[in-house]
Amino acid sequence: MFRNQALAIGLGLIVQFTGSAITETFLGQYSWLKYSLFANTSLSMYWEGTPLLPDMTIGFSIAVLLAYYIVFMAMAWITFTKRDVAS
Repeated sequence: MFRNQALAIGLGLIVQFTGSAITETFLGQYSWLKYSLFANTSLSMYWEGTPLLPDMTIGFSIAVLLAYYIVFMAMAWITFTKRDVAS
């Protein structure tokens, strides 16, 4: 995806630290945010009985996480097979 390692690591850290906060802040305004990765990563909210939205269930979150997993693995596989990793 990125040729520069510093850019990839920096962008990953920024997204990791700000993704959850942005999702929780704007979830009430934008219903499509319930499909974001960060709205579904903390499955402990279901054991505590406090999902971000009332219509979110553990099955929904697992399905969203599985969809992201498939997309990310496909992207990694395509990138890996297109690049010359031997050099």
